[in-house]
Amino acid sequence: STSVTIRITWSDDTNWASGFAVDDIVINPLPDYAINLIDKQHVFPSQYFGATSYNDVPLTQASATAYNFMGTLKNLGLNSLDSARLYASITSEGFSSESFGINTLSLGQDTFYCNDVFTASALGTYTADIYGESENDITTPTESVSFNVTEFDYSRDYAGSSSDYT
Repeated sequence: STSVTIRITWSDDTNWASGFAVDDIVINPLPDYAINLIDKQHVFPSQYFGATSYNDVPLTQASATAYNFMGTLKNLGLNSLDSARLYASITSEGFSSESFGINTLSLGQDTFYCNDVFTASALGTYTADIYGESENDITTPTESVSFNVTEFDYSRDYAGSSSDYT
């Protein structure tokens, strides 16, 4: 190509005046097809926020509202993805679901919600495996989200987060 346009997206990690520096930029051609799962969560419906993602939820609420699974898929390829979908499963419970398929343009991204919800019936820790796939025969690596169904606790636990939550 005789000309190249470069777009750089950056963050100062919420630190004022931390500066901006660019070094050793390499431009590679895009593959024909590529997909990335850039976010995944378990969520409950919320009247005010659309969805919330508490890690610890009492059984009475978990069984009354049910868990849904969502994720953001990004097309990192040169061509559009045909019918990109999000898949979620909890193998121990025999649960599996998928989202509707969405054609996703090159370098585009979209948020997907699975069509079926999981209703917990017992106390314990559940792990959902989540991945994205398209009809172009490409799949993201499977990632997991875990959540606890408790007797009384209702909380978020960000103690292991690197985002400075306490």
